[in-house]
Amino acid sequence: MKKLLLLIMSCVLMIACSKTSDEIDQNGGKYVDIEFNAYSVEHTLMDSLSTRVAIGDVFSSLDFVIYSVTDDAYSVFSIVRQSKSNADFGHIKLSKVPYGVYKVVAVGHNCSSPAVFNSPEYVDFGGKVNETFVAYKDITIDGGTDVSQSLMLKRITSMFMLRISDVQPSNIASVDFLLTGASTNFNPSTGLSYSTSATVRTIHVDVSSFAGKTNVELFFHMFLPTDAATVTIVANFMDADGNTLLTKHFSPVEMGVNEKTIYSGNIYSQERSYMVDVDDTWRGTNEISF
Repeated sequence: MKKLLLLIMSCVLMIACSKTSDEIDQNGGKYVDIEFNAYSVEHTLMDSLSTRVAIGDVFSSLDFVIYSVTDDAYSVFSIVRQSKSNADFGHIKLSKVPYGVYKVVAVGHNCSSPAVFNSPEYVDFGGKVNETFVAYKDITIDGGTDVSQSLMLKRITSMFMLRISDVQPSNIASVDFLLTGASTNFNPSTGLSYSTSATVRTIHVDVSSFAGKTNVELFFHMFLPTDAATVTIVANFMDADGNTLLTKHFSPVEMGVNEKTIYSGNIYSQERSYMVDVDDTWRGTNEISF
């Protein structure tokens, strides 16, 4: 009987020690294992309605960073980068995260360059911009924290599209879009531009393969300084030697976060007209024909 009691007590102590070692590190600090599950939201025509969609259907890369925060100072605790080809795309599992205060930033995108995390409030893609989705969360990790966290990523970019109806001449090889009033960086906590200076950004598009074609669509993305903003766009149509053959001014262009503005009509012929239409793929669209 004594041996049996000693065996039972030994098992209880072993279980207790195992549980404690999962929660307290060698320095006496407590920690937890925690996971984050990313999902995306698409808006329907009515802004009040939204539906979850698989993240692999809307973006191809996910860059995740968690910052530890102490006395308003922060430091990177962990960075995870995933691509659509990963079996666990959108699922991030972190082991032994110490109790404390953290900032979590997740950036889903279709850019060829990874997100550059300059700070929790300053992210860019090295000057590039593509369709971008963001989740930002302040979290305190302790014994009461849910070890399975959800991250809802929302689109924060705006798209300008030029839809050209008439036939593209064979001598048009490229288009340079000069954009003023938007940014190439953003603040994940607001979903808006990080910098507010009115710099000019050039977006170069090779259109040589579209010679002789109609209904050509040229588009690019941007980060806005406010939820609704006005930008200036100038399009220079050039030949193979870089000589400007035609210039088209779009000003002012009304843009909105998670919206696309579409200008459609004839570029190369003389007849120009304007009209507005809506595409409900995004939250809303301002479509202007000319």
